[in-house]
Amino acid sequence: MKFSSEDEGFAFYNQYAKEKGFSVRKDYSRRDRFSGLIFHRRFTCSREGFRKEVYMDYSGRTREPRALTHCGCNAHFEIKLDEIKGHWYVTRFVADHNHPLCKADEVAFLRSHRRITPAQQAKLVELRNLGLHQHQVMDVIERDHGGFEGAGFVTRDLYNFFVKMKKKRIDGGDADRVIKYMQAQAELDAKASQSVPFTSNDSTLIEKDAARVFTPKIFKKVKVE
Repeated sequence: MKFSSEDEGFAFYNQYAKEKGFSVRKDYSRRDRFSGLIFHRRFTCSREGFRKEVYMDYSGRTREPRALTHCGCNAHFEIKLDEIKGHWYVTRFVADHNHPLCKADEVAFLRSHRRITPAQQAKLVELRNLGLHQHQVMDVIERDHGGFEGAGFVTRDLYNFFVKMKKKRIDGGDADRVIKYMQAQAELDAKASQSVPFTSNDSTLIEKDAARVFTPKIFKKVKVE
């Protein structure tokens, strides 16, 4: 079996995983010491390995720890590039898992099988610009695709998509635009909660929101301004 690219090899193994009921991820790779190009890649079951001990200490944490998902599964798929012929071929394949596999109606929740397509991204932006809230946008997408399974992504993916879009818009501008944006948001929040109207001297709310929403680089610009 051979592939024309590393991505094609990943797509093949990911489709196999979808049919079997597990999720995959990219593991280690090897690069040519001179060109820096990858010539060997290993894909594994997403439950490969174990959680590091440093993350096992939950003392002093306010958030509920995530469920343990890594269980040392050894299922994997390795491909290597034939530099002369220009294609990738399979060097190793381990099919056995040490954990139960997901049912057909559960596979859509697995990470490697969730994706927002470019067409869906355009639709999401269009619906958001019409004034729909995120949960309403998700309802429309699920209805258009005949349910969650057809949509191909979950609400969390939708939320992350809009957060990235928001940061790109802000990072593309200057500090002055950020300040004006945060002032406008603060004024809207003040009106909505019928609190004391926002004044230009009240910068605490702006800094808190900016630190939460924007990247450290752009937030630093805001504080300097």
